[in-house]
Amino acid sequence: KAGYYTFYISDYAGNESLYVYEVLDDNTSPSIESTYKVSKKYKVITVKASVIDSQSNIKTVKYMPGKRSISDFLKDNSGTILEAVEGTYSFKTDKEGYYSIYATNYRGNKTVDIIYLQIIKATDISLSKVKKTLSVGDSYKLKPVLTPINSTDQITYKSSNTSVAKVTKAGKVKALKTGTVTVTATTSSGRKTTIRITIR
Repeated sequence: KAGYYTFYISDYAGNESLYVYEVLDDNTSPSIESTYKVSKKYKVITVKASVIDSQSNIKTVKYMPGKRSISDFLKDNSGTILEAVEGTYSFKTDKEGYYSIYATNYRGNKTVDIIYLQIIKATDISLSKVKKTLSVGDSYKLKPVLTPINSTDQITYKSSNTSVAKVTKAGKVKALKTGTVTVTATTSSGRKTTIRITIR
């Protein structure tokens, strides 16, 4: 409960002191920020939720399919409980649609966040450049643009010669030695585009 609490401290020599601590009232619900990612073959959708409460800390986080209210989660312990991994709560599903994430803190404040999961396949992909010249040791971050812009497709990258230039999963090209390579960017839907990189 909120209010003032007094601590009394004494030692064996007879010294005494008091410490007064105020516990503030907390009427603020936790905040939830949800995102999702679709696997390359569209079989799994992974939802991640960042749940924050700056005063009373998080007690419980659960989820349910559909558009749900707080009362839905309070009926017969409904919902699937989520455990935090490095501060993030997550779950996986193979179905599109609405999902509700519920959180409560240790003071009993509750909230629900509703997220809509949708698989949006890319119909096209382009890069900001079709040619690029680098010096040995340089790095260059590819900048892909998907159509539609809200596509949930993932992008994979491949270098035609990894001894000349390597490319990371995030699309960062590292120039290793003199030569020319073609880097191909491919969407989950199979759309492709390339960039020719010359290293001097």
